[in-house]
Amino acid sequence: MTARTFFELLASGTQTDLCVIASDACRETGHISERDIDFAHEVALYSSSNRDKSAFSWAAIPLLLQNIRHADFVYSAGIMTWPTTLAAIGAWLFQKPFAFHAHGGLLEDRLVELKSKHLKWLLFRYAILPFLKRACFLNCSSEFEAENVRKVLNKPILITPNYQDISSIPQIPPAGAHSKNLRLTFVGRLHKDKGIYRFSRIWKSFAGEGDVLQIIGGQDDRYGRALVEEFRDDPRFVFFGERDRATTFQIVGRSDALVLPSGLEGTLRENFGNVVPEALAVGRPVLISQRLAWRDLETQGIGFFLPENDSEIVALLSNLRNSDKPLAPPSACRNYAMNFDSAGSASEISRFLDLAETFARGRK
Repeated sequence: MTARTFFELLASGTQTDLCVIASDACRETGHISERDIDFAHEVALYSSSNRDKSAFSWAAIPLLLQNIRHADFVYSAGIMTWPTTLAAIGAWLFQKPFAFHAHGGLLEDRLVELKSKHLKWLLFRYAILPFLKRACFLNCSSEFEAENVRKVLNKPILITPNYQDISSIPQIPPAGAHSKNLRLTFVGRLHKDKGIYRFSRIWKSFAGEGDVLQIIGGQDDRYGRALVEEFRDDPRFVFFGERDRATTFQIVGRSDALVLPSGLEGTLRENFGNVVPEALAVGRPVLISQRLAWRDLETQGIGFFLPENDSEIVALLSNLRNSDKPLAPPSACRNYAMNFDSAGSASEISRFLDLAETFARGRK
């Protein structure tokens, strides 16, 4: 979603001929077609399994190299997957100016975790990082991510938030203004990175009759299956599985707040958190770690920071349950979210294109 929106914004510029090269695998729908990327001037898709997070396929090699050879500038939406690594190598091979989006791959906790996996660390250090160091510049989703990247690379960094069509998200009026129950919603993969297992156990120790944790998201590993198995018969939990965006917004609208407990189980790999502006657009505040990018939500009166200690989290939840509803002014939530509407992205997109053009001309 974030890569698509960014490329769509790039393609809207009159000075850009955009060629998108990608795997046809899609986690949500299984596969995508060229019609799904019809905003680009040229689209080249290769087949790969939607179960393979690396998007591996031998077919990517000739496709990428052929297009990179004729490109003026190469941009990679991420690092450490098969096509993004090939893009960096291809840019070096054909001596093309190159930039990339880190997409959480250079967060400090992510690199610490990577070092614990000897073969993957060697691959990153000697086969990926040297090519990333050739980049002319890179972009990050937040200053939080940029702080992490600067510890690894000394490169110009553009801050380009994950813009999306915020204005199309419905603002949903809150219900139950006098309720003394608490209803939270989690949206995301059922994965350790999201911290949802630990939070669910804390929720179980806190929640009483009428308190509900709504969980939206797919599970494709042992962690997710164990989470569903342990809590699915408890009435204080509702598992919806994966839902489309429109349904997700309605479910968030039936809650008092969104909870994003990323980092609660150790590794912090959340470089942005797209569900945060989405929930705020609906008109709901967010419970979130203060280690993430959203460090001003509490001072803005539209969020609450999750403590590190379980008992302190229970105390926070108890306080929210007993508080008047809504927990934050819906209009304030919505106004903040509009900072991430794609309609306001012109200055960042212009800076990106100007930099790309400058480096492209310098190589001619």
